[in-house]
Amino acid sequence: MFKSKYFFRRFTKAELAIHLKKGKIQTYAKGEIVYLNGRVGVVLNGSALVKNHPGHNLCTPRLLFKATEGHVLGFGAGENFEGTTVDPLTWIVAHSVQTEVYWFK
Repeated sequence: MFKSKYFFRRFTKAELAIHLKKGKIQTYAKGEIVYLNGRVGVVLNGSALVKNHPGHNLCTPRLLFKATEGHVLGFGAGENFEGTTVDPLTWIVAHSVQTEVYWFK
């Protein structure tokens, strides 16, 4: 799954294996809010709603997209809106009963 995503194409299999050993999987309950805080992660199971404040207007949060299995979070240049998750005013809300995200270290 990882090698098919834009973010991971830069790594050899050996490099990717090293990165995978350092990270950790976290599980979030439905409705749990998660701030990226500079982290890069991949949705492994479930889904998450990616939200932000348009034009830095804190009074009107908006839904950007639904991140499903395989979406990269916290990376600035990707396909399908993934680059939007690097904005500090962007957060995710676990949308499934159990949403699993692999966070790279």
